[in-house]
Amino acid sequence: NMIILIPKTEKRASNEDVSLNKLLRSRVEDPEALKMLTESFTGKNSLNVKKVKLKVEVFSLETGHLIGSNVSGAIFDTASKAHGAMDLHDATPLRSCADGGRKIVMIAEFGLAKDVEPRFQLYDSGG
Repeated sequence: NMIILIPKTEKRASNEDVSLNKLLRSRVEDPEALKMLTESFTGKNSLNVKKVKLKVEVFSLETGHLIGSNVSGAIFDTASKAHGAMDLHDATPLRSCADGGRKIVMIAEFGLAKDVEPRFQLYDSGG
């Protein structure tokens, strides 16, 4: 497993914490580029701070030359309501009937976005 550290916002960070602004300022010197990058991770774009891509480069131990490299697709924070995994922790009862009268409960592993609605499908023994 890989743990991705997410920087705190300026409001939530103490002096010792790594904040988004501190992180970006340590890597970007150009004020205009810094402003554009900050806007890419704040406000309506704040969900971007929980998305990353992984770049892998493989080098020859003998020559030091690059053998190959690749960049992954976007990796998301699974606990995010906006784009995380919709893992169900539990459902009960696991069987019911078309006549109804039973309460069905599904418990999600993580919080769900407001626009997510459960849809129950009814199948007979033949599928």
